[in-house]
Amino acid sequence: MHDWDSRQESAEKFIDDYADVPTAEEAATVVLAGVTKPRTASDASIIFTLWNTMMGSTLLIMPYSFHECGWVLGVAMALVIAYISKYTTAIIVRYGMPLDPSAEFADLAHTFLGRKGWGCALIASLGVCLGAACAMHGYLAKTLDQLFDNEHDDGGFGLKHELTRMLGKHQQGAAAALALIVLFPLVNMPSMSLLARFNSMGVICVLCILLVAIVSATIAGPSPSALESSSIAQPIGTSSKVLGIFSLAFFVQNCSITVFRAAANQQNNERNLRIAYVLVYFTYVGMGLISTVCPPLHNEAALSTFGKRGFLALKQPPQMAGFLLAARVAVLLQCITVYPVLLYFVRAQFFSAFIYRKAYPGVLPVLALNLLLVGTTAAITIGGVDISDILRFTGAFSSLICIYGIPAFLQWRLGTSPVWRRFVILVSLLGTGILCVVVQLLP
Repeated sequence: MHDWDSRQESAEKFIDDYADVPTAEEAATVVLAGVTKPRTASDASIIFTLWNTMMGSTLLIMPYSFHECGWVLGVAMALVIAYISKYTTAIIVRYGMPLDPSAEFADLAHTFLGRKGWGCALIASLGVCLGAACAMHGYLAKTLDQLFDNEHDDGGFGLKHELTRMLGKHQQGAAAALALIVLFPLVNMPSMSLLARFNSMGVICVLCILLVAIVSATIAGPSPSALESSSIAQPIGTSSKVLGIFSLAFFVQNCSITVFRAAANQQNNERNLRIAYVLVYFTYVGMGLISTVCPPLHNEAALSTFGKRGFLALKQPPQMAGFLLAARVAVLLQCITVYPVLLYFVRAQFFSAFIYRKAYPGVLPVLALNLLLVGTTAAITIGGVDISDILRFTGAFSSLICIYGIPAFLQWRLGTSPVWRRFVILVSLLGTGILCVVVQLLP
């Protein structure tokens, strides 16, 4: 009991010292959750918040992910990762809720794992935001390219000939540059409160993408090769690379305490978490399953090539033109509103934690850091790095800390089950996290 009190006192002092450090946990409440007052949110609101928070940049990559591992193996792998992620999120909520009312995920890590734990949590948070920003920049540039380059019957504006005449082979770079022109003024805003008002765009975008996938699958019908062994399951060496994408898809650990603190019925936290993960799982599996079993134009090969850039990059029949156009515009608007917010949290956490102890230290420091951050995302986009690669590496390294590492050590130190069982859990979680990272590095 004395050890708990001393840890609690140390945590409260640490939280007071770093009270002004904005964290990624706040992103859930400011940008996605819409739940800011403690103990007022209904069960349905909590479940929707968790679902909305996990529905992010990975949805468009699900067809590629399921194709890479086979649709049956994909269903199984997603189920395993979802279960592990739900289990570790429950650990974080269980041990984080009794702390100081302002404590978040990084504070929980500091309380029981020290400053190294806090540092790892902060670095993972920065990595997730920057990786997601790179993906959003890529989506924005590729969506602009598709809208201006594709003909009307392919969900575009039909400007291909004019763009080819003006830009030649530099259309991808021009799209990334145009994205910069749109985004750079927004990322330098002192506050993201204005863009946070457009959080409903995320829901609209998800619904548009799901509608396109359903209509596309209905038109295409089941592929003749859907029941072949190569479509059902791919070799482990190939399929294991999507573990990083699946881990990122179910990533909500670093904002779970914030979300559940807003719940009016705290006794239902475990049930609400379980329901949210079930809904997220079926959303992702539905997207991946119907797009793999019923690929557009029955072109399975396109799922592993163009699918790396997102489902909307796949060639569709002319009947899909209107749906494609609506979905691409929705993705465009979502990227414009989400990308600046992601870089804002990188900026705010970096300045507050390491240099100025405040989120907006002035025009010149903010401009200098944003030039570096925007330059990084632009270089990755212009360099042609596939969005799937960005997401799998981001998911693997960040989940090693937030999904597997920190929860594993928390359960080892605070759990009440027998030592052998806690040891098995520790080794299993750490082993899964390390495996996710290692397979990304293999050729």
